[in-house]
Amino acid sequence: MNRRFDVAVIGKAGAGASSFINAIKDLKNDDTGAAQIALVGNRTNRWPTSYRHPRDPKLYFCDMPEISCSDFKADKYFEQAGFAVYDLFIIIASEPFMYIHTELAKEIQKRGKSFYFVCSKVDDVSYEMDEENNLLRIRKECTERLQIAGLTDHEVFLISSSRPSCYDFPLLKETLFNKIFSQEREKLLDISQTTLQKKKTIKLMPAIGNSIRAGGVATLVWLGPFDNYDAAIVIDIIKGYYKDFGLDDSSLSTLAGQVGKDVKDLKAVMTCPQASEITTNYISNLLIEFTPIESKVLRWVPVIGGAFCMARTGGVMVRFLNDLTENTNSVLRKALEGEERKSK
Repeated sequence: MNRRFDVAVIGKAGAGASSFINAIKDLKNDDTGAAQIALVGNRTNRWPTSYRHPRDPKLYFCDMPEISCSDFKADKYFEQAGFAVYDLFIIIASEPFMYIHTELAKEIQKRGKSFYFVCSKVDDVSYEMDEENNLLRIRKECTERLQIAGLTDHEVFLISSSRPSCYDFPLLKETLFNKIFSQEREKLLDISQTTLQKKKTIKLMPAIGNSIRAGGVATLVWLGPFDNYDAAIVIDIIKGYYKDFGLDDSSLSTLAGQVGKDVKDLKAVMTCPQASEITTNYISNLLIEFTPIESKVLRWVPVIGGAFCMARTGGVMVRFLNDLTENTNSVLRKALEGEERKSK
């Protein structure tokens, strides 16, 4: 994980938020570093308290201030407890979901972040002989209450923090860590996309300069009619673009090794030619494609021929910049695809 990731755990007093945090960290309630468990009738967390995951130093679970049925307002709660710093929310209840839980969910959803519903302490009500039907009943009740509130696309996890290998706890851990990785991946790709666009913008001005140079030389020595002329200028520049964007063979092999993938899989998502395919002949043919029919006559005129060389050389380089920007993003997505972490 490249940056700090904060998961907020929210519930009423006695819902088991602190015990859940300890269980997700593979700690017992009395272990060193465990979240403090409140005595019945006492409140221990009037302010958010963060606990670092032992195996992921940048992953934190935050024991949030308890929520109360007394005049509860979700927007006011987040103003006081903070919202922006948290990346993911877990709403936990030891009873069927109530108005305060669904209001929390609506507020989180409105603010554009993800959350999970967790029904804790299911072993307290599933000890009867017909445990399976009891669990089905709990899940149905929770789901129906969420549907009534207009929350239809959210899975409910039934857990017992005292039995983390049972019920939905293993599935919740896997889903949670995969979600964390997925959000990290998307943030990384967003950052990469911004970086790529900046890199493309930086390269545009030199591309225009090189096209002007090609047109100027063509004007001076009357090279407008010769298709191979500006190919010699373009090929070295475009090969440099491949290296700059990390799409040359060496860079792709290095990336494949870092993510444990076959370099062929990364190359398979590329729609532009491979770097090794960029030859003088390939560029010459491409330049011919960029030659309008009327220009094939006009380019014999010295000055017009120079302008023609400038326009088509610039067009080819800009096309490659656009294509390489898109292809780099595709390669990065492929590199990170299927790397979801499994809970430990």
